[in-house]
Amino acid sequence: MEIKKLATGLVVASFIGIGVFSNPQQVSAATWHKGTPSALRGHWRTGIFHYGGFPCYDTLTVSKHMLNDMIHAIGSSADAAAPTIWYPKYRYLGNHLYKFKGMGIGGFKAHCWIKWRGHNSISVKTNQNKRVWHYYR
Repeated sequence: MEIKKLATGLVVASFIGIGVFSNPQQVSAATWHKGTPSALRGHWRTGIFHYGGFPCYDTLTVSKHMLNDMIHAIGSSADAAAPTIWYPKYRYLGNHLYKFKGMGIGGFKAHCWIKWRGHNSISVKTNQNKRVWHYYR
């Protein structure tokens, strides 16, 4: 009697084991997430550079639902809006690198890459040019 219970238990356990190991679920960590990572949120700025005859600096504001970039000219009242991404989605690419996509100015698709270099430093590369911008808090 006990041998029959033991044999039945082994058969059931073997079928369960075969079912668990023969059909693994496909899990992908490389999915698009809504919003922005909390480590990147906040106000960032570049050092001073010269553009159009004026010394300028660039600011980047990263919130949950928007990446807003603005160029400020020192000594002039003119500020220029650079590419902005609304309703961002991001994908973690590894090694503190994120790819963002979303709606840009005029409703067109926009994307950029942001590398988190530490608590006070990030690097941003947009799809418009090959230049990498370095920001700090």
